Amino acid sequence: MRQSTKPSCFPPARCRGAAAIACALLLLAGAEAAAGKYRYGGSYAAGGDEEPGFFLDVEGFMANVRNADNVVATSDSVDISPIIPVWDDEFAGRLRFGYGWAGGSKLFLSLWGFSSEVTGAGAEPIFLAIGPPVSGVGDQGTSFDITTEITARTIDLGWGKSAPLAETFRLEWSVSLRHASYEETMQGRYGGVGPSAETFLADKENEGDMLGARAAVTGHYDLNETISFRAGLGVSFLDGEISAHSMLMRPASTGPASFSSITDDSRSGSIRDFAVEARFRITNGLHASIGWEQSQWDGIAVDRVRNFPDTSAPLGDRDGVVFSGYKIGLHARF
Repeated sequence: MRQSTKPSCFPPARCRGAAAIACALLLLAGAEAAAGKYRYGGSYAAGGDEEPGFFLDVEGFMANVRNADNVVATSDSVDISPIIPVWDDEFAGRLRFGYGWAGGSKLFLSLWGFSSEVTGAGAEPIFLAIGPPVSGVGDQGTSFDITTEITARTIDLGWGKSAPLAETFRLEWSVSLRHASYEETMQGRYGGVGPSAETFLADKENEGDMLGARAAVTGHYDLNETISFRAGLGVSFLDGEISAHSMLMRPASTGPASFSSITDDSRSGSIRDFAVEARFRITNGLHASIGWEQSQWDGIAVDRVRNFPDTSAPLGDRDGVVFSGYKIGLHARF
C-alpha cells in the first residue's frame, strides 16, 4: 500500500494484456466465421440461440444496493447504534450486442450500469461518521444531513459457446475481458459539533477501477415452443486501483479541518453474478424475459476511510456491496 496523489491509471503492462485478450477474441471470431459455413446448427423453439445472425439484448432492472453500510452518523440518544438510510429500488440497465454463428458460438459486447442515492438527516446527539476527528473539537454533534450516491458500471467483450446436452436442454459457457468501476460519495453537513457547537461540511469518496477476466456458464431449458428457462453463474477476477478520501471542513474555510486519503494501485477484486429468468417467444426473432439477478462486488467496493484514531464510535468493516433486483428484457435476433 502507498499514499499517492497521482491520477488513477492502469499500468502499461495491464493495458498490453487487455489488448492481447481482445485480439485473441477477434481472431476466434474470424476462425468461427470461416468454419461456420460448414456447420448446420438447428434452432431451439423458445430460445432460438442456434440461428445465425446479429442479436441485441436490452434489459431493465429495479435494483437495490445492499450491504453498503453507508453509516451517516452514530446515534448516542439512547443506545449507541449506527444510522444507515434505507436504499430504495432504482433503475439499472444492460445492453448486449453481438453476432452468433450457426454452430452455437457468439462474440458480444455487454454494458451494465447502476446509480442511486439516499439521504439521511436528523437532529439528536450523534457521533460523526465522516472525517477524522477534528483536533480540539472531537467527533460529537447534534444534527446531520448526509447524501450518499453509489454508481457502478461494467463493460464486457467476450466469446461464448452453446452446446446441446439433450433435445430441450443446452449449456452455454463464455469468457470475457471485463472492466468494472465503482464510485461512492457521501456529502453533507454536521451541526452542533464540539464545545462551540460548530457546523462542519462533510465529504467522503471511495473509488475502484479494475480490469480482468470473467467466466460464466448458463443452462437453457426449453419447456415448449413458447417458454424457456435460464439460470447462470459468472465469476470475475480483477486487478486495479482503489482511491479514497474523507474530510471535514468549516463552511468559511478554504482548507479542511481534518483530512485523510489513500491511493493503492496494487489491489485485486472479484465479482460474482447469479441470474435466473423465463423467456417467452413473441415472434421467431423476438423474445421477452422476466427474471431476478444478484451481483456481489468484493474488494473493488472496499471502504478504506473509516475508523480513524480517536474515533468515539468505531464502525464495522465494509469490504464489498451487493446489487440485486428484478429485471425484464427484450431479446432480438436479426
